[in-house]
Amino acid sequence: MLRLLFLLAVITAVRAQTGENVLLVVNKNDPASCRIADYYRIRRSVPLKNVCYLSSPLDEEISWQVYQDRVEQPIGNCLKGAGLREKVLYIVTTMGVPLKVDGAGSESAADPVSVGSESAVE
Repeated sequence: MLRLLFLLAVITAVRAQTGENVLLVVNKNDPASCRIADYYRIRRSVPLKNVCYLSSPLDEEISWQVYQDRVEQPIGNCLKGAGLREKVLYIVTTMGVPLKVDGAGSESAADPVSVGSESAVE
């Protein structure tokens, strides 16, 4: 029984997540976003290559087109460019990154969605 518990503890430790599994998303247009990212990156040991800088509006809610151009595409480019597509398990946004998209796609009657939920689908 003791060996089984030891083996389970070793497996759990091996599977533990690190800063390598995080993509930290920062709005470089917001000084607070940059300060938070600097603090979080150091405390959570997030490598510099796992920090994605966006240039997005400071608004809480943005249009679908702005989301695609200023959030979705840059995050995709960060993941591809740094070879992180298979490593990142968590996308962490800082204060200053827009929270909501005012409708999904071209459907004018579409419901608003959150930036986090849309980013997770990609």
